[in-house]
Amino acid sequence: MKKLFTLFLSIFLINTLLAQTTHLGTAGKENTTLANSGNVANVSDFPCQPFMVQLNEQLLSFPIEDSAYLKVCPSDIITFGAEAIFFDNYNNYIQTQSNTKFIWKLDNTPPDTGTTIMKTLFQPQILNYSLYGIDVNGCPSENVFKGIILVSGNPIISVTPTINAVANTPFYVSAGVQNEATLLFQPIEIQTATFPSNFINYDTVFLPDGNNISYNNDIVIWSFQGNQLLETIDQLKSINLNMEHSYLGDLSIRITCPNGQNALLKSFSEGNPAMTGTVANSCSSGGGGINLGVAIDAGTGSECYLTPGVGWDYHFKPGATHCFGTGGPTTSYHYIDQCATTWTGPSLISSVPITDSNIVTPPVFYGSYQDLSSLIGCPLNGNWRITVTDHLTIDNGFIFNWGIEFDESLIPDSMSYTINVDSATWTGQNITPTGPFSATILNSNPEISNYTVTLIDEFGCEYDADFIVNTVLGVNDYDNSISQITFYPNPATNLINGSTSNTDWNNSTIELFDSNGKLLKTFVMKDGSIQIDLSNFAVGQYYIKSTNKNNSSHTVKIVVIR
Repeated sequence: MKKLFTLFLSIFLINTLLAQTTHLGTAGKENTTLANSGNVANVSDFPCQPFMVQLNEQLLSFPIEDSAYLKVCPSDIITFGAEAIFFDNYNNYIQTQSNTKFIWKLDNTPPDTGTTIMKTLFQPQILNYSLYGIDVNGCPSENVFKGIILVSGNPIISVTPTINAVANTPFYVSAGVQNEATLLFQPIEIQTATFPSNFINYDTVFLPDGNNISYNNDIVIWSFQGNQLLETIDQLKSINLNMEHSYLGDLSIRITCPNGQNALLKSFSEGNPAMTGTVANSCSSGGGGINLGVAIDAGTGSECYLTPGVGWDYHFKPGATHCFGTGGPTTSYHYIDQCATTWTGPSLISSVPITDSNIVTPPVFYGSYQDLSSLIGCPLNGNWRITVTDHLTIDNGFIFNWGIEFDESLIPDSMSYTINVDSATWTGQNITPTGPFSATILNSNPEISNYTVTLIDEFGCEYDADFIVNTVLGVNDYDNSISQITFYPNPATNLINGSTSNTDWNNSTIELFDSNGKLLKTFVMKDGSIQIDLSNFAVGQYYIKSTNKNNSSHTVKIVVIR
């Protein structure tokens, strides 16, 4: 069996649908809030207790090979099972299997949750699966378990539907990749999809009025090689936010990578929040009443207070110098909300073309407050977090989505795998296997017979194809000169007579077949003679088979003319 040498590829987005914020690291949990559709959920301040997740092999419907591979057939029902391993349980709170949320991800499909999930896959493919956990305290597992599903496919290309064989002569049938084979097949080639180099979480986080309250949104990435790191800042193309907020001076924004390294994208003020590292763009701070996107700045008593505005895209790029704060480039807009209120800005210019602005402006890329080189050494795989802190009890906004874009050279090549066919089995009468992919058929009588060939691939998947064998008589089988019954006249027009002087054949069974071996009619000879009416049969070649009381038989060929 072919060995797999591969890169685990999967993207796992942890988002507001999880109904809890996730914490990464061992330094204790931040005071965080996660919101969905305007409903804010508060998370406790207990320090996280580390735990890991793994597959529960007792719950799996298929064995795991090489610790991570599932090899399945199309339409198989695949049952996945998860379990958690707790390292410091009961120190601060109680962790159990039942109060741990297990999140499953298959490539770019929506996540599933549960201790067990079931999937059915139909197309030949390679799928990456990931398992992640969040405990009762809202803390994420220290690992993302990753693996690969290999899904087989039907290798059959074609089968010869009807085969002509000669009675009493062995006929060879085979399955193979050569055109002369009875059944033609081709091993199945499967491969992973090529993943993009940008990773985006499209869920909305509400940023209500707050007082030094932080709001988090996470992307869990597992698309790179096992321990691949961000080695140079050029490998990070940009950090992108799509958001709106009615008071830029209210905010600070931080990006945190899987091992806890972080960079301050936007500071509330000089030295607030605290940071380590080098200030790259001190003007990405403050900002006063400048807006982000199309912000609806309705009062708390207005029915439009919680109505989202329109998010604009803001990209932070290494080496960029535009200010994301005081002195930043702005533009105006004209927007009427559902309360018939008109909003005009100003807002920081978007990093992508927009239609809401009154003035056409070229896209602007922003420099981070802290030098993004502080992210060098970050693991590429794992939990990346954006944290927006609201420092003043005024104004609100929304993050509609955010993402990270890496250099394309970091993305591994797609993986491929060949699923070979191991053997073929044959079903039908008088068929004898002669090898893994061949057999012989030996029929003694003219007839049409049904057969099935089943291919079995290296995963144990079975694929069937049906064919027909039309057995006809050979030259020696219809030599009238050696028959114990004489049929005349031959050729015949409407009637043909049969007679014998051999008493063993006096009361023989007489069967009439067409040229394809199909039985047309059965007669019984009486006292050594018989007359057969052929008037209802078309002109052509026929066979008459005679069988005596001792079960001896002989077949002759006759011709009907008119």
